This record gives sequence, structure tokens and C-alpha cells, in this order.
Amino acid sequence: MLRDLGIGAYGTAQVNGSAFPPDLEDKRKNIPWNEVCGGSADPDGKVQGLQWQDNRSVHFLSTIYKLELEEGIVSERKKPRSSSSNGPAIRRVFSSHERANIPIPAITDGYNHYKVGVDVVDQHRSYYFT
Repeated sequence: MLRDLGIGAYGTAQVNGSAFPPDLEDKRKNIPWNEVCGGSADPDGKVQGLQWQDNRSVHFLSTIYKLELEEGIVSERKKPRSSSSNGPAIRRVFSSHERANIPIPAITDGYNHYKVGVDVVDQHRSYYFT
């Protein structure tokens, strides 16, 4: 209904809830760092689901972003902590540098830029009792 009015939404979703479709989740134990997977989360294709492997798996749902998996925004990123599963990719991308410009999914870039507004609203709402 909101989509018909030109209003969209996107954000993170927890996998253990009912929000993220289980068939879109990549259940491999060691997903390569910075890898993405996903697809349509509803039969009409109006809701898209994306899983992106950062230090942990991050799951997004969106009615705004078209989640072509090769779509990305080059962003300066801090070097994440290295683990046994992501170590080779981290060393290949960052070498000895603490920061690097790497492509990340466009939805991740948008979320990182605009989530602050949601945090401020949540903070203001906490001042009032319901």
C-alpha cells in the first residue's frame, strides 16, 4: 500500500525472526568476507532481501534498492579484525594499511549514512512514557 504511494523502506532484519526469508539466507559456516547473496523476498518482487558478509552476516530487506548483487559503492572502510575465515581476504584487500577503498553493497552504504536519523528518533522516543 505504501509502495503504491511512492513510499519505500529498507533496513536490517534478524534472521531468527520471521522478517528475513529463510530461503534467501546463505547457511554456509564460513562465508567469504564481503560476499553478497539474496533475491526477491516476496512473490511480486517488491521486497528484496540481501545477506552481506562483513565481520558478521548482515541481513537487509528493502522496497527501495534493487539488489543486483554486482551493484556496489566504493567506500573507505577501516580494516576489520581478522579471523580464521576472513583473514586471507582481509590481508589481500588491506595489506598493511588500516583503511582501504572497497566496494560495498549500495544498501549498506545508504543504511550507514541514514541510520543516524533512526537512532535520534529512538533516543527522543525514550524520553516519553507510553
